[in-house]
Amino acid sequence: MSALVAEMSNKALKLNIPLSVQLDLTYRCNERCIHCYLDHHDHGEMTTAELKIFSIKWRRPVFFYLTISGGEILMRRDFFEILEHARLRTFCIKLKTNGI
Repeated sequence: MSALVAEMSNKALKLNIPLSVQLDLTYRCNERCIHCYLDHHDHGEMTTAELKIFSIKWRRPVFFYLTISGGEILMRRDFFEILEHARLRTFCIKLKTNGI
């Protein structure tokens, strides 16, 4: 573990906050991978406005890393708007996509 990650882990522990949070934007996907943990049934999605309101409630420091995942995150037409909004909150953002 790098010194920076160790320092961040210790800080998160002292502040009693998680180091990382994962947000699944959608169940939709353009693939059906055998190893996938999602069932791909339509369970509905939060709207762009709901996601923005939800993220505004994240007061700093709440966590350090935000992983945006799904299904396939690029299937949302509003993906880049959501990403931009999250980036303005200054999280370290990780994206999980199949890139197709």
